[in-house]
Amino acid sequence: MAALAAARRSKAGLRGIRQAMQALDDAVRERGDGSEQDVAFHRAIALAARNFFLISTLDCLRQFLRGVTRATRASEARRKDFARQVHAEHETIAQAIEAGDAARARRAASRHMDNAIGRIRQADPAFWQQEADRLASPLTAAVSGATPIAVPSAVRSARAPSEKPQGRPTLRGKPALDFVC
Repeated sequence: MAALAAARRSKAGLRGIRQAMQALDDAVRERGDGSEQDVAFHRAIALAARNFFLISTLDCLRQFLRGVTRATRASEARRKDFARQVHAEHETIAQAIEAGDAARARRAASRHMDNAIGRIRQADPAFWQQEADRLASPLTAAVSGATPIAVPSAVRSARAPSEKPQGRPTLRGKPALDFVC
């Protein structure tokens, strides 16, 4: 997505990315978790890429992205070094897109995702014990069926022709990801 944004960059797209970054910085400075603004930053990159399938997919999965982002941002807020890393990674992605360097944008985005996984693994175990249930509750409610789940039909039907459905998908024995936008 970042590589495509670099290749297709426009003044409006770049402005949207920078505005989203500023909103994220403002939210963090005002002691907010920045999760909504973080999701908006990634969506601004999708908009700059002009990949409308990806934009619609992000919009459909927004409730999950919010939950995951809320958990990762809460973990990162407990460690200032994590927060600085995320800011620097976002900046590197934005600079590569602005430069029109698709390969560098792809590497920066990939590194950001790998580092996010690493930060989750490095999170203080007390964080997961104290905060995980509260932060994950919107996700578990959605998976349990209390909240509608939206997954694009194109994503659901993207299985190899030889694959046969094995019944309704489940997560921990509960129905999962079986709805259409």
